[in-house]
Amino acid sequence: MTNQVFLLMKVHYEKTGEFLSSDRLIQMNMIPQYIVDGIMQFDYYLDERRRVLA
Repeated sequence: MTNQVFLLMKVHYEKTGEFLSSDRLIQMNMIPQYIVDGIMQFDYYLDERRRVLA
């Protein structure tokens, strides 16, 4: 489920340029611990992406 949260956030960001909020993820019935883990994974993804593009 962590990967599902990460992928939802990544796809939404790539399509809209906006971040999915944790409130929106909770409304989608995601488990809070999976949300935290998915956000951490997404944050790492963004850091790596910025590093590569720099």
